[in-house]
Amino acid sequence: MLSIKLYICVTYYHVLITTIKSILSGEKPDLLLSNIIPGYEQLVPSLEKSGLFGKITALDNKRILPEQEKINKRLDQLMRQHSNKKIVDKYLDMDFGKYSDIYVYQDAHYIAYYLIAKKYKYHLIEDALDYFRYFDKYYGIAKTSYDPHSLKFRLKRLTGLGTQAWGNSKYCVDVEVNSLKDLKMCNEKYFEVPRKELFGRLTDDQKKTVYKIFAENKKVNSVGGDAVLVCTQPMFKDRHVSSMEVQLNVFEAVVREYSEKGYQIVIKPHPRDEADYSKIIEKYHCGYIDKNLPSEVLNYDPDARPYYAAISITSTSINFLDCATNKVFMGMDYAQSFDK
Repeated sequence: MLSIKLYICVTYYHVLITTIKSILSGEKPDLLLSNIIPGYEQLVPSLEKSGLFGKITALDNKRILPEQEKINKRLDQLMRQHSNKKIVDKYLDMDFGKYSDIYVYQDAHYIAYYLIAKKYKYHLIEDALDYFRYFDKYYGIAKTSYDPHSLKFRLKRLTGLGTQAWGNSKYCVDVEVNSLKDLKMCNEKYFEVPRKELFGRLTDDQKKTVYKIFAENKKVNSVGGDAVLVCTQPMFKDRHVSSMEVQLNVFEAVVREYSEKGYQIVIKPHPRDEADYSKIIEKYHCGYIDKNLPSEVLNYDPDARPYYAAISITSTSINFLDCATNKVFMGMDYAQSFDK
């Protein structure tokens, strides 16, 4: 059998990591790409034009997800697995058996459940940077769903009810993470591929290729130099503050502080952030970077000068921004002080 790899991507970050792996390996894997990724219609031609991939197939979430939601409400665990297979088979005509390796970034997801139900082995890659270090805190994952010592976990495994995610399925070959340090769970399947080292292997020309794929159709109104980059977080969505209004007040205070110091402000919302920053942008004449652009891609902007600083509340993602001279963490205590 020919060695053909398949990567299943449902976010821009997934596509970014897959793109870099394709560049560095020289392979041309196939892609199964969610069609609800914002800007999907522009992203696919950019990926095809790059010549880095084989066949790109749409994962039709626009039709699959509504049907998934229906069965999740009315069927029990065993029936849901059966119904899930029927729905995916209905909307996805793909021979997974032809692939030597299948890579997913999230195995608590219906497409991974489908692979498991069909007994296809897969490799799991961390869903986001240091995801398994923070996934319980920021994504509300209950300990009983991933801790092999919990009663619920052991009962599910014993009875066969449900699906074992987070690399616990017997069909999961291995789990790739940025770092093995401070993981909420870890076993012999886990191994490190530090993202800084992965990104650092790219040549200047390869960096330009990555930037062109992801930034060509994105709003990148960045200036660098005497500017600071404010990277937001979905604090209300993640229940760190009591309302969206409080979240907006927090980031307006940050913008105001650095604006009064004479810096131009550029706002880069988090991909999951649903706040509307338009009034802040207008009031303080801020630049803006499309929230769906992976932050790491900003390092590859050939025209940008370094920012004076990248600022966040607690997000460690700014540590990977080589385009910023200083990194400033305001701290969650700072943000939550606006709730008092």
